[in-house]
Amino acid sequence: NWKKKKKKKNSSEDESAAVFSFSFEEELQWCIEMIECGLKPKAGLHPHTVLNGLLSKKKNKIQKRALMSKALGDYRTQMKAGKKPQHPHGVHVCACLLMCVD
Repeated sequence: NWKKKKKKKNSSEDESAAVFSFSFEEELQWCIEMIECGLKPKAGLHPHTVLNGLLSKKKNKIQKRALMSKALGDYRTQMKAGKKPQHPHGVHVCACLLMCVD
């Protein structure tokens, strides 16, 4: 009886995990929208530097995930909480991109 027994997960645990799982592309798009709409990156990073890194074709998924974590902290928790990209003027993301061009 030294073998470990597998614990059975509750069906509610499986459902909640499935509801809040995001694909890499969804996470990447969410982070890009947050930066584009004025959320200041942490760790003293410049927003243009973060955007260039996230949009780069030379960086792989691991590098981009590390950059997202460094710039935005626990972005997955923020996504689960339903935090939406909001411009300081309360404008929708698409309108923000049209109005706030550098």
